[in-house]
Amino acid sequence: MQPLNVSRHTLLHFDELPSTNTYIKEHLNELSDRTAVIADLQTAGRGRRGNSWAADRGMLALSVLYKGLDDPIFMTVISAVAVCRAFEEVSKLSFGIKWTNDIICDERKVCGILCESAIKCSQNKNQPFVICGMGLNVNQTAEFFEQADLYHAASLYSLSGEKNDKLALAEYVLKYLDELLDTDKETVLEEYRRRCVTLGREVTLIRSGETIKAFAKSININGALICENENGEFTVNAGEVRVRAANGEYI
Repeated sequence: MQPLNVSRHTLLHFDELPSTNTYIKEHLNELSDRTAVIADLQTAGRGRRGNSWAADRGMLALSVLYKGLDDPIFMTVISAVAVCRAFEEVSKLSFGIKWTNDIICDERKVCGILCESAIKCSQNKNQPFVICGMGLNVNQTAEFFEQADLYHAASLYSLSGEKNDKLALAEYVLKYLDELLDTDKETVLEEYRRRCVTLGREVTLIRSGETIKAFAKSININGALICENENGEFTVNAGEVRVRAANGEYI
């Protein structure tokens, strides 16, 4: 483990961990607010709904602890914008967001975000916290995704042909997390909406085993997706959302 100071964050750098989110949950009492944990290899990472996350040493696993916060949905919004900005700092590519937690480039997923929230009881106090977990595809090869049957995924390297310094990328993510946490909420949402590839498209919603087709209209102040179908307008706070890509397939 290598501790570093990055802006207002303390960064713990591990060679290998089962899960950076899990490490933070297991060490909540001794970790300070804005502790960031990265692992060069994450062996038991997971995405939303408990899905496993295929990884090798080309991926950057990064999780950040925020104490005193209890809004995982908006922290997902902030994290998504921060990752897009960080990716654009180190590449000539443009990045968008598939609501709510996937970062997209060339209609392929390059990062998944999992923000978890709870209340920690200690010394007779209830303290809310949020852990923002990010799995950024940095230096994996195109062959890695093919062998893992991840045909809708890509990395910075497979898209641009250039390798990147994972630690430098992590520092950019932390820099933009700081900036966005100090930014007006509506201003952050404006950028999220502008980057959101879900808006203005036909989507398929999967909730509790039910499939619903709708049109994605907007994102409200709380980060929820506003959709409309033949039954009228409705709000989506959670669930899987698939977007029809330019080639007609869903991502």
